[in-house]
Amino acid sequence: LREPFESIPNHSQTRLVERSNSASRIPNILAASQWYSSDEFVPQTNPNPFVRDRSWEDRLLQAIKKIEPSQRAAILFDMARKNRTQGNWNYWSSCLELILMESTSSPYAEMAFRELMTYIASPEVNRMILSCLEQFDKRSIEETAVSTSVVPASSPFVKPNEMVVQHASFANTPRLLPVANPSEGLSEFRRLLGKFSEASNDKRNDPEWGWLISARYRAYESTRSKEREPVDYRLLWPTLSNNLLAWQSVWKSEQQWYAGWQSEEKDNQNRFHPNRVRVASQRPHLDGIRNESTWDRATELVLRDPWGDDPLLTKIKFAHDGEFLFLFAECKSNPGRSSRLEKRQRDLVRADQEQIRLRIDLDRDYCTWFELAWNRQGDASDQCNDMLGWNPDWFIAVAEVEDGWQTELAIPFSELLPISDSVPKHLTDWAINAVHIRPGIATRSIAPAVSDRLQSDQWTLVHLDFNPPRE
Repeated sequence: LREPFESIPNHSQTRLVERSNSASRIPNILAASQWYSSDEFVPQTNPNPFVRDRSWEDRLLQAIKKIEPSQRAAILFDMARKNRTQGNWNYWSSCLELILMESTSSPYAEMAFRELMTYIASPEVNRMILSCLEQFDKRSIEETAVSTSVVPASSPFVKPNEMVVQHASFANTPRLLPVANPSEGLSEFRRLLGKFSEASNDKRNDPEWGWLISARYRAYESTRSKEREPVDYRLLWPTLSNNLLAWQSVWKSEQQWYAGWQSEEKDNQNRFHPNRVRVASQRPHLDGIRNESTWDRATELVLRDPWGDDPLLTKIKFAHDGEFLFLFAECKSNPGRSSRLEKRQRDLVRADQEQIRLRIDLDRDYCTWFELAWNRQGDASDQCNDMLGWNPDWFIAVAEVEDGWQTELAIPFSELLPISDSVPKHLTDWAINAVHIRPGIATRSIAPAVSDRLQSDQWTLVHLDFNPPRE
């Protein structure tokens, strides 16, 4: 990207055109009419999207001066979100920080806080970024370093085995942004929450804030000493009331989960999990056909039509073997054309196709998740929220049957969870959401809904026990 405002399309949906105020004046439109095109977006000054690009920030500061002050925050926020979806986390961070430099109390400042606090310390985003870092060319990382040096094996100024004289030069690796550094994520979240503390108490009554703050608190407590008495994190939840609408079901599920967790901590006994994802007795052969005993006692998620009148259901079963998460989806539906694709396409599941979309929220913050989608033809799609940069290796088999179609799916836990010797305890209770979209007919979901899309307040909680005896 040669300039921050280069090739920004001026669509009629943008704020610049919607408003009839001074933002529509010719100088402002000319200054901001060039945003970036994803096809032409090639960062030139810094190829590492996880390290601050000071040169780009300087050009951004100069470019934003051409925009009327009342319109700067709107433009910067739109730039931040577009850069995030393209995986340019350094530009995302720079735009949001510039908004907060202007003000920490404006509506756009609240939106900037929300963006930063949503994606920083998110386990799903951390895993996605780690995958990107693993694929990142080591040579390009070295080129971003301020200076590098190789410490010699020995010094010509000392005797063998002496350590009195030390090498004076240093090797400097680029410092990653907090969103790309899991060890700094929680402390950065706490810093942002402190800056936003004046409004945070009121915001906890907002489900989107309350669940987020409590999830980050659980993650923070998991890193603390066990000798310290934990705070009742239910105090961070939104207040239960009719205003929560469909969130009331989530609140009650969380309450049940908390009671079980408390009894487990006090009595040191395994708690009862109504939705425990069982360990598979055998690894299923992925052919789309239910011919293994694995699925007989598997945890089941049932999707129904909005009115509950249709006797045909969609059932999704879950199992695992410690290495893979397995899914079996049974979709009762009208007969379809049995066609196997010679070559499946990725991230091209279209809205007009019959499909299943599944969300997995690892830490139950209810604002970041992994999303898997597949259609009846076997095309697959995967993303983290609205970001297509998450490209896990997973396996899927679709089969047509007499009364509909079925799917068997396997995804490695290594594509979902942090890489460590053991799974963090706060990441063993997940929230699951799913829909079966049948265009022109109806959409089946886990609760009544009036939309064909996944609803942000419809979730089912499941527990994964990674250390039980095999059943």
